[in-house]
Amino acid sequence: MIQNVTRVTTKNPAEKLSRKRLTVLQLAEQLGNVSEACRRGGLDRTSFYEWKRRFQTHGLNGLKDMPPIARDHPLTTPREVVEKLIDLALSNPMWGCVRLSDELRLRGMTLSSRTIQKRLVINADGGSAMTAKSTLQLFTDLGVIKSRSRPHVSNDYPYSEAQFKTLKYSSSFPTYFANIEQAREYMRDFIAWYNNDDHHAGLALVTPFDVHFGRAEQRLADRNATLADAAAPSAGARAGNGTLKLNP
Repeated sequence: MIQNVTRVTTKNPAEKLSRKRLTVLQLAEQLGNVSEACRRGGLDRTSFYEWKRRFQTHGLNGLKDMPPIARDHPLTTPREVVEKLIDLALSNPMWGCVRLSDELRLRGMTLSSRTIQKRLVINADGGSAMTAKSTLQLFTDLGVIKSRSRPHVSNDYPYSEAQFKTLKYSSSFPTYFANIEQAREYMRDFIAWYNNDDHHAGLALVTPFDVHFGRAEQRLADRNATLADAAAPSAGARAGNGTLKLNP
């Protein structure tokens, strides 16, 4: 049960946002209808249950946005190590990440080759901006190694770019977002629609949800049966005409 919290007038944006979310939680309890409360409050259902969980655990403070990780986080690479790494990379542009890691270790500094790769390697696509001579020369001057693919996921660019185009061409995509929270809420709804409701042309017009959970073949079989029934009365209907198959 969502308990009432004494209303206090405040000019603090974080406090206002947390009380707005609390209002939606209380409205859902009064109406007995989460969907209607979310519609009135401009909140998607996924966010609603997340804020409800956080409110039950942490109270009103749980409805505030989490603060960003500070730059002096314990896992942050010390500044002096980063400066020494950059100095070594600039002085020795032919050294790889493993060699740089070994040289730092000889100087009493520990930094893994993978961390060095994240610091110094730019994962670029094959666009004109990243293949231009001036850009390549800049990387060489800075001692930055350039890779044409991300580690372990070399084929992700076409898919992410296709999804980005679908997002930008969506009729519901706004001209701009008023704040980061509005952008996050829009993306939650978009991802849910993209995975569960959008019938992808590259997937024989079934949803990614159906493919992921092994329902695509049954969906196509049902669709083909419907097409066969519709074509049967037609004069001269050919057997197998219009059969749909899932792309390999």
